[in-house]
Amino acid sequence: SFINEGIYLGNMESASNLQKLKNANITNILNCAGEKCSNYFPQQFKYKTLIIRDIPDEDISCLFSLILDYFIKVILNRNGVVFVHCYRGVSRSSAFVILWLMWKNKWSYQKAFEHIIEKRSVASPNIGFEFQLRRFEK
Repeated sequence: SFINEGIYLGNMESASNLQKLKNANITNILNCAGEKCSNYFPQQFKYKTLIIRDIPDEDISCLFSLILDYFIKVILNRNGVVFVHCYRGVSRSSAFVILWLMWKNKWSYQKAFEHIIEKRSVASPNIGFEFQLRRFEK
């Protein structure tokens, strides 16, 4: 799902569809479920792989600056296009796309979340991820 300039959000199925990725001009892939999802096309795309459990007490806030630096380098500095995915494209990947929208646009969690569900209706960070993103907002 196209979210905003430079960023797409999806699931493992989309991550394994080379034609879809090429059609969207993807340059980089952020795999947020490295324990479940392979990096399918390492010759075609630059991958960043995270192993994050989709459970409320998983600390993702410790990754916020790393992820923002990554998005800044790829999207803003290199005009790249990032496909962010996890297994189902619901919680882990949407949390990091929300983080990007909050930082880049100075949006609240709520505004970023509403923007994402307009584009990808199944997106829904788990309650622990939401709490950490709301803390980042302050």
